[in-house]
Amino acid sequence: MEFPSVEQPTYRPTDQELKPGKMSAAGFLQEGQTLEQVLKMDEQALQILGYTAQEVADLLGPVTEMAANGGNFDYTAPNGKQYEVRTQTWRGSQQCPWKDAVDWRRSSGAMDMHVTEKGKGNEPVHIAGLLRHLIEKHGFFEGGSYRVAPEVIVELFGTERFPGSLEEVKEPKL
Repeated sequence: MEFPSVEQPTYRPTDQELKPGKMSAAGFLQEGQTLEQVLKMDEQALQILGYTAQEVADLLGPVTEMAANGGNFDYTAPNGKQYEVRTQTWRGSQQCPWKDAVDWRRSSGAMDMHVTEKGKGNEPVHIAGLLRHLIEKHGFFEGGSYRVAPEVIVELFGTERFPGSLEEVKEPKL
């Protein structure tokens, strides 16, 4: 299966810049991680799942756009699952570490989403408003505390294309 390559920006952040306390308080990578490791891990996960980075970004699209308008709301995913989405807005806005332009109608670095499946009573999945852009433009699902792995997004909003693939991909260790 051939996957389209992710657009290559002119600037690429260093591993050090992506650590906590540099470009953001929480950082985009955990200590001990490298950007190359995380990108490779995500690429492998996408191949196993049978999704492209763009397709996963598209799964985030509707909920991200609704959240960018502010407020809390209910959301029914394309797979029929129903969610409660609580948005948290910030005074400042997180910029893309690749220093490229973000389409703020599609992604917002000034908010986070807390997504809980209705009737399940499980912990919410925390999704940064910038994540859609990071996935769409850079194939990056983050590596730090804001990481939402490809299989988590597919499990939330998509459908399993290859039986057993979600279990096969569950967060491989770096």
